[in-house]
Amino acid sequence: LAFASGLTDVDAITLSTLRLLTLGQTQDTAAITAIVLALWANLLFRLGLTAIVGNRQLAWQCLPGLASVGLGTGLGLALL
Repeated sequence: LAFASGLTDVDAITLSTLRLLTLGQTQDTAAITAIVLALWANLLFRLGLTAIVGNRQLAWQCLPGLASVGLGTGLGLALL
């Protein structure tokens, strides 16, 4: 659900997940995982949108920055 929700809007899943966390209805690890999955979905969506609306060359230029965010969050998730 987090992946699908993150395709267009990471803020909504982040706020919802953090609300569940503060109410004690989810664990820290589950909340962080959901937010990271939503972020990854959003990064992929943005990269695809860049390739479609812009062009492949623009997408390739954006790839290093988006990949660094994805890899950084993945490393953080792995360190949990």
